[in-house]
Amino acid sequence: MDLKQRKPASSGNHEAEATKQSKSITNKAGTSDGTLWKYLKYTSLLCVGLSLVFLSSPLDAENLEWIKDVPLEGQFAVEHQITADKSMAMGGAECVAEDDDRNIYTGLHNGNIIKIHPHHLTGQIGEGEQEIFFKSHFPSAPKADQEATHGRPLGLRIRKNKLYVMDAIYGIYTVDLQTREATFLLQIDDVTPHLMIPDDMDITADGKTIYFTDASSRFAIGRAIYTFLEGKCTGRLYRYDVATKQAEMIKSEMCFSNGVQLNEDETVLVVAETLARRVNYFRLPDFQLLNQIYLPTMPDNVRRSGKKQFLDRILWNFG
Repeated sequence: MDLKQRKPASSGNHEAEATKQSKSITNKAGTSDGTLWKYLKYTSLLCVGLSLVFLSSPLDAENLEWIKDVPLEGQFAVEHQITADKSMAMGGAECVAEDDDRNIYTGLHNGNIIKIHPHHLTGQIGEGEQEIFFKSHFPSAPKADQEATHGRPLGLRIRKNKLYVMDAIYGIYTVDLQTREATFLLQIDDVTPHLMIPDDMDITADGKTIYFTDASSRFAIGRAIYTFLEGKCTGRLYRYDVATKQAEMIKSEMCFSNGVQLNEDETVLVVAETLARRVNYFRLPDFQLLNQIYLPTMPDNVRRSGKKQFLDRILWNFG
């Protein structure tokens, strides 16, 4: 019987297996290198993108470490009784004005000024029919925000059967309470540089002078958040002469100048600075700073109470 020696299978197979393992190692190394390359590429692109965003950003941020941190306690403790009554859901109700017939007016985000009647049976203020009193929309008027499709009524006052409106888009105008006809007093381009966020106002008893604020001279109300992110104080305080129709800038570099209120005998003007979290008391007529109170909140509107005190509407609470 012929005995044939079997050829070792390891010869060719080992070579194939070695080649296979070599390719596997090469593939793994290639995969690892490819992953690292992709990571480096995308990281580089992200850094370039962030750099471009930073360079093209409209913000020029400033340090606000000087703002005082005040606790929400003591004289600044929350008075829950004030907010214990009924509330109504409205889209951005900003300011409230009341006429002689106990009707309430307030402006909303959508440009409407709402009139709220007293209850028809009980006469309770604020509990009656609600109607759209006026729509803030002036197609041919200059606008502070070119993207705005309607106005944004903020500060409201009533004098001699007229509703005075401080509109963040259009400026200052009046609306007759009977005819509902609107008349401009000051448009946004009547001052230089033009108004960006006309915010609030108060009117002297004789109706001859209007004190008003422009919260920012850099951003319109649609980008008001930029003012808080940036931290620059570019707000202004103005005095408007109704007879001459001239506006005079009294103060500049205010930190989002907001609410405005005269005291009872019109010897002091109170102005809120929202960004700085403080309220200023200016002596009239020379505008000397009498007092400056830092708050644990961001102040918004300021109004006089019946007890010769000032009520401050809170925009944000830091307590």
